[in-house]
Amino acid sequence: MPSPWSQRRMRRRAANVVAGRAARREVRPWRRCCSAMPRRQRQTRAKMARPNKGAAHVDDLKGSQRAKRRVQMILATISGEMSVADACREIGVGPTQFANLREQILQGAVDAAEPKPIGRPKLAAEPVNVDDLEDEILERDFENTMLRAKLDVNEALRARGASKSPAGGKAPKKRPRGRG
Repeated sequence: MPSPWSQRRMRRRAANVVAGRAARREVRPWRRCCSAMPRRQRQTRAKMARPNKGAAHVDDLKGSQRAKRRVQMILATISGEMSVADACREIGVGPTQFANLREQILQGAVDAAEPKPIGRPKLAAEPVNVDDLEDEILERDFENTMLRAKLDVNEALRARGASKSPAGGKAPKKRPRGRG
């Protein structure tokens, strides 16, 4: 059997727990699921939260005021702050055009959120024209045969010139022409 002191302590704890839960429910009814979280963590999380600006986030973006206003109206209708009819009147479009505009904006947001491949994008290969490549091969083959022919001629002339050269192996020096 527990001592009277420990019994009293257990009763006091149980009363505090029940009173604490009730007080938390009154202040923050949406935090019921977080009641098991330590008190210190709950306090730091409440202090760290930033207020949500809602559709005012659009003001910080680049673009014209008209475009920003349209996006704000669409976000307001999505969040339920404004009806579609009020938003249509505000930006001066009909309900069908408003629905198309909403779809385009949301599609753009989804496209921007798609995962991108890692690293630099690869350069797109240019389309290959087979006829141009075949012409280039023929031109290079012709150039190759011409260079081989020139090489053969040069080797033949060198071989022929070596046999006719003077005994010293050097060609005689030419004298400059002078007047007179």
